Amino acid sequence: MALPFALDAFSIALGLVILRSFLGKIGDVPGFLSGVVNYRLLPASLARAYGIAIIPTEGLVAVCLLSGWQRTPAIAILAALFLSFAVAVGKARRHHLDIPCHCFGGDDTERVSRRTIARLGLLLMLSLLLLGAQLLHLDATEMNIAAGLGAYCLRVLSGLYLLALGAWSLAAMDLAPNIGWPRLQAHQAR
Repeated sequence: MALPFALDAFSIALGLVILRSFLGKIGDVPGFLSGVVNYRLLPASLARAYGIAIIPTEGLVAVCLLSGWQRTPAIAILAALFLSFAVAVGKARRHHLDIPCHCFGGDDTERVSRRTIARLGLLLMLSLLLLGAQLLHLDATEMNIAAGLGAYCLRVLSGLYLLALGAWSLAAMDLAPNIGWPRLQAHQAR
């Protein structure tokens, strides 16, 4: 019982992340498309087309992950999206592009940074872990809202907890100077 519950909670956590990303992009489509072009990974027309394709794909993947419907293909698509985002962010860092990441929409002000790479790495690893579990049929139960509202709500709360824990972990490097963690402070100085 514990493994399917954890897999469902991780799936919901990823669904909430991608839902937040989708809603941010819908809120400023032109800004997001401009941001995709600014990565300079593809010619401008192809970059805009890719950006246009990302938006509904993220929306559909979010619905699938949050409902449990077609979860395996949704996780595979999500892993491919995260991999493409990691390539773009890696190239931007390699070429010292000082651009917003646009991870959560066109008005996203977060700059491409090590934190962006770390977040993408964690999300990609989690999506690959879930995909492997799905393909190996390690999830003995199928998660859906109709299976029981109480159990579903508990999975959603667990997913939210995992997101909070992940956000705190990524913020640890920013907190280091304020709480005297010398090892993290030395790492930040590099």
